[in-house]
Amino acid sequence: MQIFYKEAGSVVIDVKSLPADWTASVDVEGEQWCKTEPVNSGTGAKISVISNPNKTVRNASVVINNGKLNKKILVRQLGTDTDILVSPFAFTLPPVGGTVAFTVTTNLTEAELDVTYPSWIKKEVDTRAATIEIPYKFTVDTHEGSSVRTEKIVIKDKNSNISAEVTVIQNGLDGYTFGDTEGIADDVQLEVVKGEASTAHGGEGIEKSFDSDMSTIYHSNYPFAEGVTSHYPVMLTYYFKENTEALDYFIYYPRISGSNGNFGEVEIQVSTEEHPAFESVTNETNFDFGSKGAVVSFFF
Repeated sequence: MQIFYKEAGSVVIDVKSLPADWTASVDVEGEQWCKTEPVNSGTGAKISVISNPNKTVRNASVVINNGKLNKKILVRQLGTDTDILVSPFAFTLPPVGGTVAFTVTTNLTEAELDVTYPSWIKKEVDTRAATIEIPYKFTVDTHEGSSVRTEKIVIKDKNSNISAEVTVIQNGLDGYTFGDTEGIADDVQLEVVKGEASTAHGGEGIEKSFDSDMSTIYHSNYPFAEGVTSHYPVMLTYYFKENTEALDYFIYYPRISGSNGNFGEVEIQVSTEEHPAFESVTNETNFDFGSKGAVVSFFF
């Protein structure tokens, strides 16, 4: 989502695409006040809006298409009336907890806002001066329950009923014993002994993706070298302990802070000692992790 104040403005967003060629367009709801165009030699899309004379928020969608996939970006612009917009407006976290960070765009001052949240979500102190874009950051506690819990952070105008909500979903342990990485109820966790990556950023190698530490992450290399606009496809290879008999499923845990780099569509291939050539288990339809901060299971 991209949010604008009522005045005219523009922003450039990064675009990483395979195939590299893509187009950007605005839907009919926004074609009179919003426009988009490729910039930076095709590595970015510029989104511009004119001033909003209306009282209420107006919405449009920018669609980026590379011939195979569409990516829709919601564009919202404040009107002249008091309003509160948040971005992002939803988070999903693992049981170990993590950070929730979002921006409130409003024509109110921070002193005019009342922010409420449950006891297992704690607000961090922010020394940045409040502007029309007010950053908020919260820490989510560890959840030792077995089921998912869902609550809302509510940002409300103290002098009216105008409000906005941020939904926080935290997955339960689902059979895990907190601190025990050895197993899942009735199952055996397989040991990854080695990993290889076609690209990796310094200090964030593939070993960080199976070190049992949720605070560390694997990350592809950045920034791009001159002339390079994409690392796709990124290939990650995991080797299991010798004499591993069966792999029934795996669980993907996204990063617990930050929002970029969450897995989207992937092809999963398997190699065994008896059949060393890699074979796809997702066939022609790639498995979609959803490009969001959610725990996802893949069953073979």
